[in-house]
Amino acid sequence: MADYQTALTGLLQREGGLSNHPHDNGRETYAGISRRFHPDWPGWRLIDACRAHPTFPDNLADLACLRREVTSWYRGHYWDHIGGEHIASQRVANRLLDMAAHLGLRRAARILQQTLNLLLPPDTPPLRVDCLIGPRTQAAITSLNHSGRADILAIALSVRQGAHYLTRAEQDLTQRAFLHGWLRRLNPV
Repeated sequence: MADYQTALTGLLQREGGLSNHPHDNGRETYAGISRRFHPDWPGWRLIDACRAHPTFPDNLADLACLRREVTSWYRGHYWDHIGGEHIASQRVANRLLDMAAHLGLRRAARILQQTLNLLLPPDTPPLRVDCLIGPRTQAAITSLNHSGRADILAIALSVRQGAHYLTRAEQDLTQRAFLHGWLRRLNPV
């Protein structure tokens, strides 16, 4: 089964530390957690308490309590919802965690279910695209893994994630500043 810490480590490498780009829809973020969308995250109090320190924001990397808040938050908000501990392929679990964190849970689940419907054998009843990763979706992932096609699923999910980024950059010119970084997320995970 997939390991949460492995998936989280890769995600956090892609997310980086503290950022506050004027065109970022999330505004100020730390490790990919947006203050705008998650103002009650306990990590913000820790970050704000460190602002006066002369080494800010570099001093944030040394805070074990902040790392624990990040780890706990991603587990509760994404990993548990994607059923990461039940996914047999680490590569698929890594991709799903990245998609859920960056595209949102519902969009990630929808893309997963649509992609599974394309990759499962034609005689398999299609999954209902309900944007929830439940037992049938988990079983479909397991089926692909047992047939040796989990890597194909991970690649297909990356392609769809990339298509989303390209469309987003086409529709909103201010988001083009982020396109290269978004596309770098698609490297094998």
